[in-house]
Order: sequence, then C-alpha cells, then structure tokens
Amino acid sequence: MRAAGRLILEAILLSVVYGIAHDMVTAHVWVEYFTVHHAKVVESTSPVVMALVWGVLATWWVGALAGIWLWAFATAGSLPRLPIERLRQVMLRGLGGLYISAMLVLGLSYIGLGWIGQGHDIPDLEVRRRALAVGITHMYSYGAGALLILAMGFRALQLRYRAAKVSP
Repeated sequence: MRAAGRLILEAILLSVVYGIAHDMVTAHVWVEYFTVHHAKVVESTSPVVMALVWGVLATWWVGALAGIWLWAFATAGSLPRLPIERLRQVMLRGLGGLYISAMLVLGLSYIGLGWIGQGHDIPDLEVRRRALAVGITHMYSYGAGALLILAMGFRALQLRYRAAKVSP
C-alpha cells in the first residue's frame, strides 16, 4: 500500500509540474484565458501567478486519477508487478511527449490563425488570434492528456506481459 501511495504522489507531482510548465507558456501568450474565462481564485492578473495557481488546480486531481489507474495496471492480477521506477519512466516519457506536442499545437495554431489578421492593422485581431491559439492548445491538452493516461495504463500492462514471457 505504501508503494501505491508513493506512485500516486509522484503522478500528482509530475502532473502539477506539467500543468505549471504548460500554463506558464499559455498564460504569457494570453493571460485572459485564466483571468477572464476562469473562476477568480486569486487577486492577480500576473501570468506567472495564473500559471502557478491554475497549473496546480487543474492538474493535481488528474495526477491522482492517473496514479490510481497506473497502479491498478501495474499490480492487479497474476502477472509480475511493474517496479515504480519503470512506471516513473512511463510517466516522464508520456508527459514529456504531451508537453512537446502541446507547445507545437500552440505554435502551429497561432501561425495557422495568422490569416485572421492579414491585411488589417487592428489589435483586436491579434488578441483573437492569441485567444484561439491558447484555447485550442488547452483543448488539445485535455483530450490528449486523457488518451495519454489510458495509453500509459496499457503500456504498463504490456511491460508486465513482456516480463512474464522473459521470466522462467
């Protein structure tokens, strides 16, 4: 049971680090995503404060669920249990890939939305472009993050099957 708690705690920590890193970028692109379109939880409009607050609030519980999911897939049944160190590697690789892809989505959606402001010198169009890019990136991260949690569980199961085939 102690190992389960450790894994869940590590999953929460890694999710929060991901959330803060993600929001640190998106809050600097368009802070209004957090200050206007989210519930007011702190008296600040600072992108750094928003990234720290929302990076934690939006991800800690996802990390807890991911940790429970991974623990179940890593230990349930008669297959050899997967060591927590191996699960950590699965989580780090998964979250690293998710972060890189989310930042690519942010950049590509911002570039792709450039046509919105072409031929105009109106600041509102630039704001709209940033808002859409940040919104698209957050929607991508929610969807891809959910799929990643599922995939990490199945990856843990795959690694256990491999370990069972190798074991005498």
